Amino acid sequence: MSAKGEGWLIVEDEELVAVLIEDAIAELGLTTIGPADRVVKALALLDRHHPQGALLDINIAGEEVYPVAAALRDRKIPFAFLTGYGESSVIAGYATRPVLQKPFMAGQIEAVIRQMVAETESAAAT
Repeated sequence: MSAKGEGWLIVEDEELVAVLIEDAIAELGLTTIGPADRVVKALALLDRHHPQGALLDINIAGEEVYPVAAALRDRKIPFAFLTGYGESSVIAGYATRPVLQKPFMAGQIEAVIRQMVAETESAAAT
């Protein structure tokens, strides 16, 4: 798997879920940035790092993660949403992004990361 970028940004406020995500990413031989448990922390990490991709919980401690999603979109960094509220909780401007429904398994995290890596590599080849 390609290692372009500094790692995968995790934005998740539930510690056990963040650990599951970190472990799944490590199983792929990739590194992580974070986890960030607040939107402001995630934005600060983006100021210091250029992630390969990101996994974003939609609701971070009562805040929506869309400012982070906008920053990633502007930088053309792939990302997927994590949510316990279903795909309908994703606002219209981000409806094309992958969504993992909580609870999810490590294999689903790996699959969405592989999908985003493949899309990035395909776009770079054209």
